[in-house]
Amino acid sequence: MPNWCENNVSIEGPTEAMQYFLDNYCVQDPNSESMYRISFEKIIPIEQMPDEEGQIRGFAQVEHQSERWGCKWDTCDFEMEHEVFESSDPERATSGIYGRFDTPWGPPERVVERIREMFRDDPKLAGCCLNEWFYREPGLELAGWL
Repeated sequence: MPNWCENNVSIEGPTEAMQYFLDNYCVQDPNSESMYRISFEKIIPIEQMPDEEGQIRGFAQVEHQSERWGCKWDTCDFEMEHEVFESSDPERATSGIYGRFDTPWGPPERVVERIREMFRDDPKLAGCCLNEWFYREPGLELAGWL
C-alpha cells in the first residue's frame, strides 16, 4: 500500500480556454457537474507496456507510468471544483479549477511540467495559468511547490 501524496491545485484562465482544458484534459465527475479530475492519461498518454510474458500488467506498466508522469498512477480521491467568474464584458470572463487530489508516493512532476508547456504553447489555452501546485506526503516527510 502506498503512502498517499496530497496535491492542492489552482488553475485559472479565460472561460473559453479553461473549458477547452476541462473538455480535453480532465474527467467530469458523473455525480456533480462542477467536479472534475485532472487526467494524467489525457495530458501525457501512456502506451501499454507488456511484461516479459507479453502481458499488460505489473511492474513494467507501473514503471512506465512513473517515468512518464512522475508518479505510479493517475489521480484518485479528488475534490476539484470548476468555478466560473462572470463579467459584464464576456471577453474578461474567467474560470478556474480548484481543490485537491491524491497521488501515490509523490507528486506528478512531469505532468505539472507538461501542463505549463501546454499553457505556454497551445493557443487554445492562451491565458491559462497554473497558480498553485502544492504537495505534501507526510509519510515520507515531503512537501513543496511545483
